[in-house]
Amino acid sequence: MDSPALTAPAQPSANLTRALLRVSAVLAVVIVIWFVYALSEDVDTHAFARVDTSRVRLLSGATWTDPRWEAELRTKLAALGPIATEDDEALERAVRALSGLSFVAEIATPQVIWPDGLRLDVRFRTPIACVQVGAEYQAVASDGYLLSGRWPAPPERREGYLPVVVVGASVERLHPGPVEWPDAAVDGFAVAQSMWESLEPRSLGELGRIVIDARESRTATVDNGGTALLLEQGRRVLFGRAPNTDEPGELPAADKWRGLDRALRYLESVDDAGTPKFDWELVDLRWDRPEVVPRGGFPKEDARSKAGAKKKD
Repeated sequence: MDSPALTAPAQPSANLTRALLRVSAVLAVVIVIWFVYALSEDVDTHAFARVDTSRVRLLSGATWTDPRWEAELRTKLAALGPIATEDDEALERAVRALSGLSFVAEIATPQVIWPDGLRLDVRFRTPIACVQVGAEYQAVASDGYLLSGRWPAPPERREGYLPVVVVGASVERLHPGPVEWPDAAVDGFAVAQSMWESLEPRSLGELGRIVIDARESRTATVDNGGTALLLEQGRRVLFGRAPNTDEPGELPAADKWRGLDRALRYLESVDDAGTPKFDWELVDLRWDRPEVVPRGGFPKEDARSKAGAKKKD
């Protein structure tokens, strides 16, 4: 798992790009409402209604969902067999069964819809990052749950790509569900969460695919940049300590992301060839005024003046 810290995720091939676009189209279609419904017209008029759980209609409005989750829901429901709508114990078993799925965060009390069937309102977990498992990637939710389903490249939310968090330990044997993550991963997830909370959709889209390496987050010093964000085209961002460490004197995460937002604005002005007129290779977000190092570094005279200024300090 050390390899993602060395380079930002590579651009996918043309075939992979087309595949991801198709997946994105599927995800866009399901944004209707947040709920999942299990409905049936199998009604026993001589006793009470029985819901055939193999006949399901699903409507989802989650901001992000893996298309494979629908198949998991259907399989889990079908395995329950017919449920009597007045059998509280059977209804509770259905809730427990669905609650065991890695991507299910919460299920409201089942509602009987007479005479049509049963309504289950399900809230999905929202992924904030992903981890690399071999040559594939698996999403992680804001509460640290490893979500089912692997991807050939970092998956994309509506606003931008899920950042790849360096775990600092093997993840090959992990199963979907709750995970005891090492500190490096916990800190990386905290940075990813603050990214989604602080950056505007415009900037999230401009980031592209990124890697968050927080293995040195807790040992950050003036000379040690702590958490590093690795962007495409060789750009690097020093973030300092992760927001979950709550260290005194650390710049608030929202201020750091505002600094990166300003740095991204520099890249918007391009020449006729599409190259940024001012490109940068490093941004240090740890200070009140972020330091932006242009592509190729500072001119020698600027480097000498900066070194002199540090000595005076």
